[in-house]
Amino acid sequence: MLEELPIIPQTVMCYENKWEPKLLPLDLKSQEKDEHEEAGILNPVEEREENFVKDQRSHVVKQEVEKLEDEWEREELAKKQKEKASMLEIEEKPALETGRYQVEMYQIQNIDEEEEDRLLLAKLKEIS
Repeated sequence: MLEELPIIPQTVMCYENKWEPKLLPLDLKSQEKDEHEEAGILNPVEEREENFVKDQRSHVVKQEVEKLEDEWEREELAKKQKEKASMLEIEEKPALETGRYQVEMYQIQNIDEEEEDRLLLAKLKEIS
């Protein structure tokens, strides 16, 4: 009487009227793939799938590179803006100081002119 065995890829060998299953490797595709690779032939579908996976990986890497480049550009721009702001502050200080000096000088000149006007009016009053 024959034993019932689960259905799996197998070869059956007969020894003295006994059936003994010999299991084949479960990963037949990988074995076939290895054989084809040795022969230099790949399944076109597998080739396309491998190329697709490679393209996806390279696309992800390119996106990461772009993100890093954008970050670096933003950092450089921020540094340049800070440098410009500090340079403007340095340049504005002397300008502000000279502006203050000019205002003060103008005020002093106005005071001097007012005093001269008063002195002249006083002299005119004395003369008249």
